[in-house]
Amino acid sequence: MGDGFLRHGTHPSKTQSAYNRPVKWPGIQRKARSNLAPALRGRVDFVVGRYSETHDGAYGRAWITVDGEKAPSCGGGDGYPAAEFILDMLEYLDVAPSEALRSETALWRALAVMDRRMTAAALEVFDTGTEPDAAVREFYALRMAS
Repeated sequence: MGDGFLRHGTHPSKTQSAYNRPVKWPGIQRKARSNLAPALRGRVDFVVGRYSETHDGAYGRAWITVDGEKAPSCGGGDGYPAAEFILDMLEYLDVAPSEALRSETALWRALAVMDRRMTAAALEVFDTGTEPDAAVREFYALRMAS
């Protein structure tokens, strides 16, 4: 029952990073938190739930919280499939936020608008009018208001 996962693997317990080291959710979560803009630290968090009744302790759902409340999910719905969320988070950490802002992946765009490496000037050119995902627009508004 491992907490790791493989980018292209089939089972969470057989996970390795691109550098051939086990990757666990707490490490990804810590890195994602450290990438948040200073004004969002302590307000925004990333949560992965587990279903305890599964035989292998598999992950269940994942979500982002703002001020302790579950935020709208990119793409709608009630959270994200946890394995997909973790993979997207891991891959996001290897991409420049300016590149992620142009991604087709809504979660990457949401993370990019909250990323400390994105300057206010860079964010001002982000066109929320053409952003198809309501959650990304909300995270953008949260960042710009902070």
